Amino acid sequence: MLNNIIQSSNRKLREILTEISISRSYYYKVINVEVTPSRDTLIELLIAYRADFSDVQAVLESFNYNGLSFQFKRDLIFIYAILHKKNLMFINYVLYDQKMNLLCKEVIRKRDD
Repeated sequence: MLNNIIQSSNRKLREILTEISISRSYYYKVINVEVTPSRDTLIELLIAYRADFSDVQAVLESFNYNGLSFQFKRDLIFIYAILHKKNLMFINYVLYDQKMNLLCKEVIRKRDD
């Protein structure tokens, strides 16, 4: 399911890797289902690829995570962002403003290009 979203996206891998907080090697481990990423990492990836809400729900469930819920404020921020095609920076600004854990932290990492 995740691979279908990636293949149907017109976003380049280089763009995605500059937006997300995981390394290139970990990205490939996720895509090749060699590791189980955290729920937040999956959401981060799906938002970076501009996945539709129904696709986000399906991918989360395929990894045995709860889908996004209208009952939780943090999930509501994700839902709003997905439905309005907002980027990860927007989400982090809102999360920071609401004093919630950021989705993807600004990290300094070595590029393994």
